[in-house]
Amino acid sequence: MIGFNAFEGFNLLLPDLLNQLLSDQTGLQDRLRVEARQMGGPVLTFDSVKQMPHIRSLVYETLRFNPRVPLQYARARKDFRLSSHEASFDIKKGELLCGYQVLVARDPVVFDDPESFKPDRFVGEKGTELLKYLIWSNGPETGTPTESNKQCMGKEYVVLTASVIVAYLLRRYDSMAGDGSTITALEKVK
Repeated sequence: MIGFNAFEGFNLLLPDLLNQLLSDQTGLQDRLRVEARQMGGPVLTFDSVKQMPHIRSLVYETLRFNPRVPLQYARARKDFRLSSHEASFDIKKGELLCGYQVLVARDPVVFDDPESFKPDRFVGEKGTELLKYLIWSNGPETGTPTESNKQCMGKEYVVLTASVIVAYLLRRYDSMAGDGSTITALEKVK
């Protein structure tokens, strides 16, 4: 099941991630290439990319900017009060709820300049704090899937595998160009 969930996430994530990486004109590849080549040891693993905060931040920002599952539905399991920044709503058991993740991910109260793609948004202490507002896997990035928490079982595999792919590309190539569907230029490490 983890592989199936992760596969589905990759079908949606990788084109967006590659588009952000390959089409960037701000020097992002150069900055990330330094991290990929200097951190994590000689072999890329899930543990080694955990030492690459800027590469992981790129993955998180791609997930924030274009949530994989924009609409999520559920029925309330009990009566409760749902509060936002501006209002509160009394929810009754059995009522249908819909979360629009694009709206959550672009909340200007939480995210500075939410309509802009900022690949370093999730770096450092402030960036780590923002992860609790990154909701792409049916719950916050800081949550853990359990029997009662129906988050994507493959969510950690998606982030870590995407980070390994980015780090591998940056270790292997000195420059890359293209978009989410086509790589138009590659220059191998000499």
